Amino acid sequence: MYHIQNFLSLGVTEAVHPLVIEGVTEAHTITLEDKTYRPPISIFYKLPAIYQVSKPLMPFHMLFTFKDISESFEVFLKNWFDKAEMLKPVYDLYFGTLYNPRMYLQHAFLSLVQAVETYHRRTMRNYELPEDEYQSRIAEILNAVPSGYEKWLKWKLKYSNEPTLKQRLEDILEAFSEFLNGFIENKSSFVDKTVYTRHYLTHFDPDLKERSAEGEELYRLTQKLKVLLQICLLKELGFSSDSVRGLISRARTKGILG
Repeated sequence: MYHIQNFLSLGVTEAVHPLVIEGVTEAHTITLEDKTYRPPISIFYKLPAIYQVSKPLMPFHMLFTFKDISESFEVFLKNWFDKAEMLKPVYDLYFGTLYNPRMYLQHAFLSLVQAVETYHRRTMRNYELPEDEYQSRIAEILNAVPSGYEKWLKWKLKYSNEPTLKQRLEDILEAFSEFLNGFIENKSSFVDKTVYTRHYLTHFDPDLKERSAEGEELYRLTQKLKVLLQICLLKELGFSSDSVRGLISRARTKGILG
């Protein structure tokens, strides 16, 4: 049910909750005229706070509808479940911002940045140098420092072969560049602002404050990250490039996306 909720929430672009759950059990069986029936049993359990449960759901407010996926519905749903283990951290971080609409904007931004980082880690090259070249570099560096600093430096360099946030963002923007026209025009500015803002909100270094986003600028930056993740997830679902382009264009025209 967790994954189905997320699947629907991606299409709706808002949190989706089960409002009615029913089940059957052998203990609740009725036999009439030699035929056995198992009437449905209502299942009740406590839900977290649900916001705007009575809000009408209109097709033109959705990222995609059943009509958009009806011809290959089983394929889309299978892809969603098949990739659930690999992408679960991305699901958790992205959908966490939908299911917590009162989350502070700064926290939503950090969650989405982390989701982008995790998506890159799980789906793209997660190293700068091949392992043998990297180990040679580390060995050369460690041999050049006093022995008393080797253990400390080795720990500091433990993740030095992984791409930086800047590199991860650049890789994703390059991979999905065909969908970003009119949305993220200045990729370099977007990357720099995202990196500086993430570093400032993580470490609160005063030197980064002027370079980081806040207020309306932070909101717009957060919305762009949200749409970038939606594009990633649509591709993982199995939408063709033309379909993704059409869905994003339609959603932006309707004012659903930033």
